[in-house]
Amino acid sequence: MDIRRLRCFLALAEELHFNRAAMRMHMSQPAMSQNIAELESELGVVLLERSRRSVSLTPAGAVFLEETRRMLERFDLGVQLARQVARGARGNLVIGVTQPALFLVFPEIRHAFMKELPDVVLTVKELQTSDQFTALRDGDIHVGLGHSAPEDDFASEVVAKVPFDVVLPQDHPLAELDELTVGDLSQCDFVLFPRELAPDAYDDIIAVCNRAGFSPKIRLATSPAQSIVAYVCAGFGVGFISATKQQAARQGVVYRKLADQAPLLRVTISWDERRASQAVTSFLKVAREVGAGLNRI
Repeated sequence: MDIRRLRCFLALAEELHFNRAAMRMHMSQPAMSQNIAELESELGVVLLERSRRSVSLTPAGAVFLEETRRMLERFDLGVQLARQVARGARGNLVIGVTQPALFLVFPEIRHAFMKELPDVVLTVKELQTSDQFTALRDGDIHVGLGHSAPEDDFASEVVAKVPFDVVLPQDHPLAELDELTVGDLSQCDFVLFPRELAPDAYDDIIAVCNRAGFSPKIRLATSPAQSIVAYVCAGFGVGFISATKQQAARQGVVYRKLADQAPLLRVTISWDERRASQAVTSFLKVAREVGAGLNRI
């Protein structure tokens, strides 16, 4: 059934005047008459009684008017919803997130995002940074929150730069100091996260230690941050933890800032510009705002 014919019928049924209905539909009066005649022919019923002086609804026309209103409301709602989904204002947005990014930025990003686009459902996949790039390429995620720049296929930017603090056993000699230098750690064993979790941050830690004149003795690699804290508490060495959000309140460990240049954990956001919907754009916006609040440099 032709939607335009239904709209012509609605206009005429409400105006009960061919000229006014034609003007409302931005068409000529003969075109209006033709649309109504074709609709009645299609339905096989007379919807309107016409005379030289008046137009009125038949009983069938009165019933059909109510159904027409419902059909057009449903149609208009369907068009609106389809357009919202097409531009990303409704539907599902899939985010790839590393363990550190999940702790550092994701909760705040989600809360802010839901205020902007409450009709978009966020689905989260916990993925390492390198796996996010594969997922972006395959269309399995729309945005990645990781820790290094992607390949040239995707857009990327750093949304936060968070210095690492040092976590030490409470009874460690260095725990007596209020602030440490990287050089103070030269004789310590290290408990680090696996390099594949955040390659740039891992390499930054090694480079900072090398500039201080030593190569770190890595006793073990583990994640997430709570595991690093647990191993430090158990006496396996010292570790690097970024931001107070990852610093578990636990007896047996202390956290100290570095007086000299601390290594950084960079939180990057990556996306495919060719498939950047309104939802992706809004996610980028709130990620930048949340990330700016985390920067301590």
